[in-house]
Amino acid sequence: MTRNEILKGIAKKYDRGFSTVKRWAATGLDIGDDDAVARYVQALDLKAVGASAKAALRRRRGAKPKPSQGAVPDVKKALELQSVDPSSEGAAAALKRLQEFEKNSSVRLNAAHAEGDQVVISSATKDHVAIAGALIKFENLVATEARASGELIAKGDMENAIVAIADWIRLAFQAWLSSETPTLVAMKDPHQFVTAARTGFALAVKAGFENSLKSRNPIPEWIAAIFADNYGYGE
Repeated sequence: MTRNEILKGIAKKYDRGFSTVKRWAATGLDIGDDDAVARYVQALDLKAVGASAKAALRRRRGAKPKPSQGAVPDVKKALELQSVDPSSEGAAAALKRLQEFEKNSSVRLNAAHAEGDQVVISSATKDHVAIAGALIKFENLVATEARASGELIAKGDMENAIVAIADWIRLAFQAWLSSETPTLVAMKDPHQFVTAARTGFALAVKAGFENSLKSRNPIPEWIAAIFADNYGYGE
């Protein structure tokens, strides 16, 4: 086999131009060593960027990707989604699409590792890192907007609110029990007892609510507003 025939064979095998392979040989590549040529080509593909990287990946995967490799995500579209206004109506849809992009890129990355092709692994890793980063950034923006609008409440704030409400109810019950017990015990009519107990406890709860707003550990304003609107407290 002549030298030119060997060069043409390498060009066909690795989907490169004859002049490109000839240039490889001129740099000292042993075109007669199949393993050396394979390592050289893989090294070039791993270092490729931009259009060259896409071409390298296409050559590795073939015209169409194998089902097990997963679809190649559109990183550009994914990165564009993170610019959506988190307060807009389209924020939820954008977040869902980003989550789908991240899921697909994760499947592709796992498949790439399973198949062991370093070029595909490198490409899948870069895509997954970019998409996962975009997802995290947009999730944080949406969460920040939700907290600012009152749609999302921090766990710590909710826990503090529950503690404040529990303290308020406990103190209201103790105040009612100590002040109303003698009167209630003296009642002989069960109906009168129930009516007096309900009325007295309602007043005690309202008084406890109003006192809690002036305490060192007041009920958060957003909780107080709910009680005020629904029960007329604080009026």
